[in-house]
Amino acid sequence: MSDIEWQSDAHGVTLILRTTEVTTEVTTEVATGVTTEVIRVLSELKTELSRKELQQALSLKNNEHFRRHYLQPALAAGAIEMTLPDKPQSSKQRYRLTALGRRLRVQEQQT
Repeated sequence: MSDIEWQSDAHGVTLILRTTEVTTEVTTEVATGVTTEVIRVLSELKTELSRKELQQALSLKNNEHFRRHYLQPALAAGAIEMTLPDKPQSSKQRYRLTALGRRLRVQEQQT
């Protein structure tokens, strides 16, 4: 059930949609603060992987999109970590799940 409200002011028109419907995707994101993109990273990261390996596992071609929408949010959430945190640009850099990432992955698999 949705309620629609229009508001206008000197800056323009605003459309407000109010709903009581909540999807699992939204619930997961709100409850954990983790996006569906991060959940995808967690589901693919079963062992330590390089950025390229992880990007390929997710079938993503655009490096910048992967970095901004998948890798950085997963790192910021504390769900994954670098194996060489002091050398973020290293060609030997790999990523692995943290304890939080493992818990989130289990939680996601149970839903």
